[in-house]
Parts: sequence; structure tokens; C-alpha cells
Amino acid sequence: GVARGLGFMMEKFAEDISVDDVAKAAGMSRRGLHNAFTEHLNTSLGEKLRSLRIAHAQKLLSESGEKVETVARKSGYLNLNTFFIAFRKSVGQTPNEYRKINRRGK
Repeated sequence: GVARGLGFMMEKFAEDISVDDVAKAAGMSRRGLHNAFTEHLNTSLGEKLRSLRIAHAQKLLSESGEKVETVARKSGYLNLNTFFIAFRKSVGQTPNEYRKINRRGK
């Protein structure tokens, strides 16, 4: 179930997916999936989804000149403020600060 859930998340992270969607794809209950993620991956489903989204955003910020709003949307964040909060919490920098420091092919 965890592998199916992870596969679904990796394929659909940029879409507006919910815990219910992942649980359905995994063939598990929400609670069962949460417990399995915690037991096998030592993280919550929400944290794993956030880490997939932030890693994708970091890649886009360092490799493209796309607007931050576009990067947020392509990374699964429909709300720009939510993206900024999640990014800063995970990376310790704003998306613009991250891009300035990590831009490839300056």
C-alpha cells in the first residue's frame, strides 16, 4: 500500500490531490495509510507530499526563469502564500532568495 501511495504521489504531486486520493490509490484507509507511512518511512503522508513538491519547486527555480507563481502552480500549490510559507519552512529561504543563490547558468 505504501509503495502504491508513493507512486501515486510521485505521479500526481503537481495536481490538487488529497490524502483521500492517495489512500484510495493505495487501497487503504486514511488511518491505515498514515500509520504505514509513519512506520515504514518515518514521516507523514503530508510531509512526504510537501517534500516532493518543494524538491520540484527547487529544481524549477534553479533551472528555469519561470515566474514564482508558475513554479508554485507547477509544484502543486494553488495558493501562492501557502507556497511561500511551505518553501520557507522547508528550505529556510524565500523562493526568490533560493533562485538568486542557486540559479544554474547565471
